Amino acid sequence: MAQTGSPSTPASRTAAPPASRPPAPPAARPPLREASTSAQPSTSAQPSRSAQPQRPAQRDLSFLREDDDAGGPFQIDRSAMPDGMSYEWSRVTYAGKEDVRQQARRQRHQWTPVPKKRHPEIVGREAAARDPEGAIIVDGLMLMERPSFITDEADDIRTVKARDRVRNQVKSLKLTPEGQLPRVRAQAKKKYNIQVAEPDETAAGAAGAEEE
Repeated sequence: MAQTGSPSTPASRTAAPPASRPPAPPAARPPLREASTSAQPSTSAQPSRSAQPQRPAQRDLSFLREDDDAGGPFQIDRSAMPDGMSYEWSRVTYAGKEDVRQQARRQRHQWTPVPKKRHPEIVGREAAARDPEGAIIVDGLMLMERPSFITDEADDIRTVKARDRVRNQVKSLKLTPEGQLPRVRAQAKKKYNIQVAEPDETAAGAAGAEEE
């Protein structure tokens, strides 16, 4: 008896081939903006440009008025001056040239340069640190020192010379010194006695008679 239906086929032919899997999608990359910002430091750590320094409750701003005072850049810290010494600014240059004669005169009068390390407020701390023993020169003037007793003696000599000069000027102008009576210059006046002869009365009468 014949079998009905489709003939039998091997299992390898009847089984469906396995379905191929799609490739896995690539891993998502972070956005470029995030990568660029992640390399920069946090803005919270950086100081804000609009932030202002804190002002103390008590402020000493007297240094802002130092240049407006009478001394200006030639101000000296008197507390740093040695006892028994006097200071004076001496000319170093004149008309753009070194004044050798003035410097030699200062040396004869026992003046010596003041070192920078003593007054860094004048030349600056950096300049004083670079050359602590150098001279202090501001606008062509050098700060010099010598013992005070020499300066006092020199002041007395200048005072005497000034008084003598004024006294001689007063004498030449015939002026009166203070506290004295005014000078009156005597002037001699010459007197002339002229005698005029009076006319004779008899001669006058005779002249009249002849005219008649």
